This record gives sequence, structure tokens and C-alpha cells, in this order.
Amino acid sequence: MADRVAETFRQLLELLVPSVCCHCRRLCRPHEQGFCAQCRRGVIRCEPPFCHRCAVPMPAVEAHTPGLCLRCAVHDSMPTVRAWAHFAGDVLPALLMRCKYGGERHLGPTLGQLVWSAAQTYLQPSDYDAVVAVPLHDGRLRKRGFNQSVLLAGPLCRGAELPLLSPLRRVERTAAQAGLGAQDRSRNLRGSFVCPATHRADVEGRRLLLVDDVVTTGRTVTECALTLHRAGAVQVDVVCLARTPQQRQAP
Repeated sequence: MADRVAETFRQLLELLVPSVCCHCRRLCRPHEQGFCAQCRRGVIRCEPPFCHRCAVPMPAVEAHTPGLCLRCAVHDSMPTVRAWAHFAGDVLPALLMRCKYGGERHLGPTLGQLVWSAAQTYLQPSDYDAVVAVPLHDGRLRKRGFNQSVLLAGPLCRGAELPLLSPLRRVERTAAQAGLGAQDRSRNLRGSFVCPATHRADVEGRRLLLVDDVVTTGRTVTECALTLHRAGAVQVDVVCLARTPQQRQAP
């Protein structure tokens, strides 16, 4: 009975308050969850063939080791990454910039639905014990007012019925990663994450799914995963909104 009442209320609300696309602001259908079909077509999905580890686009003939790009065949430190789309085109970068730097935090749950879709498509959410969002430094968090990765993780946690943990701390306020090269990104992040002793019981022996907004070189998620493993996590994989489509990465 309660379920029927809730569904009737939802349908009535949709009639009274039409849904609009979060990008183009045109009316869209309720089942499109605030992201119309036309704008979805403007997003470049992250689909195979891609590296089985880092999700970089990779024609099969370029594989150095079956399923792996040259970089991942040589270096195995990066965790498994899965993304919903490429960080390219006009739609997704604009939405994420509006969310992160324009203060439009209401976009987080809509974009988070795409992260949840990526987790359902490329991973088995039931294989994990908890979700961890890549943290911001406290100073940046105070300035922005929210952590976009936490917003993106919300639909995943609800859909998979997994708790959201906060075991990581960013201990050094690094320069923004955007615009830095691979070597500068690595130096910028080295030693920037810790798992305080008070949170290690939350991590030890658990299989964790790490959520980030955009994976570019993978340095951020690699540092986070290494920190979680040192704290006792037995598995750390990554799901993100977007992956920068870097082709032919050198080791």
C-alpha cells in the first residue's frame, strides 16, 4: 500500500514539476533523470576496447600484453579503473565544471547516476564492502563547500546499498591537478593521502570501490589505492564519471 501511494505521489509530482535537462534546459522525460537523450548523444561513452586496467582507449592491435596498454603492461601499480564516458566533447566537461567550480552542487546526483551506471555495466557492485570518495584537502573543501566525489558516490551507495566511508585524509594542499603534466602530477601528489589509525578498522580486510570525478593520468587514484592497501584493504577498484582519452601512453 505504501509503495503504491509513493508511486502515485511521484507520478503526480512529475506532472506538476516537469523535468528539465541539466545541460540544455529543455524539457525531458522523467525516466531520463534530468539528462535528455539529445545531450546524452553528445557524450562519448567509454566503451571497449579499452585497457583492462586503466580504461584508456586502446585498439586491440596495440596491446603490448593481452588486454593491457603499454604503460599498464610495464607498471602494475594503478588500480582497475572503469568510467562512464570520456572527458571530451561539449556536454560532460561543461557539466562537471559547473558542478565543481560554478557551485552547482545540485548537478552532483544527476552525474552520480552515470557513475552508478558505469559500476553496474563494468563491475559487480555486490563484490564490494564499501565505497570511498577521493577526498579534498580541508582548505579546498571549506572554500568549495562540498566534495564533488561524495556527491557522485551518492547514487552508487544507494543503488548498491553500500556504506560511504571517509578513511582518507589529504594532508598536504597540492596544486590543482588540471593543467599539470604526468611527472608534475606524480610529484604533486606523492605522500598527499593518509589513513589515520582511527579509521584503519573501517578499511582492514575490506573490498573498496573508490569514486573520483575524472581520471587523467591515474596518479590521484593510484595514491589513494596504495594508501588504502597499506591500511589493510584487500581490494581497491575505481569507478569514475569520466576518463581522459589519452592514446598510446608511454611507460
